[in-house]
Amino acid sequence: MPVVRNAWKIIAVALPGLVLAVAGYHHPGGLDVSTAHMWWTAHVPLIPVFPLLGVVLWALVRDERGPAKVLVVVGAYVYGCFYTALDCLAGIAAGLVLETEGRGQQSIIELIGLGDRLSYVGTGAYLVATLAVAGLLLRRAGLVALPGALLLVGAAIPFQTSHIFWPTGVAAMVASAAGAALLEWSRTRSAPRVPAAVA
Repeated sequence: MPVVRNAWKIIAVALPGLVLAVAGYHHPGGLDVSTAHMWWTAHVPLIPVFPLLGVVLWALVRDERGPAKVLVVVGAYVYGCFYTALDCLAGIAAGLVLETEGRGQQSIIELIGLGDRLSYVGTGAYLVATLAVAGLLLRRAGLVALPGALLLVGAAIPFQTSHIFWPTGVAAMVASAAGAALLEWSRTRSAPRVPAAVA
């Protein structure tokens, strides 16, 4: 049934952002000895979740063609790679080193610093990809895609520095989920209709 199928697609593209918003709400606000265990263990289950933000971008432009789609695909891929590196270095490794070795470890500072530098590459690529998605779907669906485009791109900007931290990062993930859902809705509205068979 088309309506049910479209509803599931809308839910599917919104889900990664919503999961990350919930994770961000429960994420420790900072890394110290008291939060180290929760810090690194929270990042382990997020390894397969963060790249899904990029998969959502691929899904939103699945019927598109041309250089802008290539930009989405490449940007989302670069994001997935480099943001996963942040998750592993500044999330899992730094937290685990602090938990097991205690304070004063230069390696913790180095892990977080390297993770941050790699994250700028990933989140920058993600922002570019969201801009390309917005352009493609505005061209496809017109102004009906504008609210979703603004939310998706707007969420990608604070994501660069706030990640999923409460409150800004959590709000960004909710906005990303809402933007993706609205864009999916707009693209299904603009999908070519199959003419009814003539008896």
